[in-house]
Amino acid sequence: MVDIHCHLLPGIDDGPVDWAEALALARMFAEAGVEKIVVTPHFIPGVYSWTREEGEALHRKLVDRLRREGLVLETFLSAEVGIFPELPQWIEEDKVPLMPTGRHLLLEAPMYGSESVVRDMAYAVLSVGVTPIFAHPERSPLFMEVGLARDLVASEGVFQLDAGGLIGRWGGEIKRISMNLIDAGLVRYVASDSHGPGRREPSEFVMAAEEVEKLWGPEIRKALFHENPLELTKVPPKL
Repeated sequence: MVDIHCHLLPGIDDGPVDWAEALALARMFAEAGVEKIVVTPHFIPGVYSWTREEGEALHRKLVDRLRREGLVLETFLSAEVGIFPELPQWIEEDKVPLMPTGRHLLLEAPMYGSESVVRDMAYAVLSVGVTPIFAHPERSPLFMEVGLARDLVASEGVFQLDAGGLIGRWGGEIKRISMNLIDAGLVRYVASDSHGPGRREPSEFVMAAEEVEKLWGPEIRKALFHENPLELTKVPPKL
């Protein structure tokens, strides 16, 4: 399996507090059969403020620690980016870590605000040649019904569900929304959104994959947990 949304870097956001927690979480992923992880610390200016260079340096340390621990887990650096007005400009200035493809951005579905703000930002990100991947829309009040989701997908936006929603972590209503989004064909990825041991552990990722296979079949499981996320880890060749 491939996980495209995971808070694995220590001390940079609300994920692991230190290397002990980070490595314990990495070991859980390896034992769960996850082969590749895109690490996505929160990136919200004024809240979780870090530069691309700082993130890359911390990620290099992670790669080294995994090697020394003997953990066979390939990782890539990206970010879960909050909506802020300067985001399109920062993308053009190469200040925001994109997905390994260089053409996708993990954009946090806001817990408050208006549909117009989400639409405008989606179109603005698309206008600079980047596809927004909305993280955990099932937990955003703006996506309680599938109307906004349909509009954004029609405009080339895509959606990533959290595994926890599919197994009822946040209750029956969020599970219902998660299932409706899959039924409507609007979901391209499922991810763990793990924050550390005891906080959305890899076991929930596995349970969600099993639930998807039970309800929608092995091909949908393969697409949401392996094939589609794998595409996001393909780094384009340098010219």
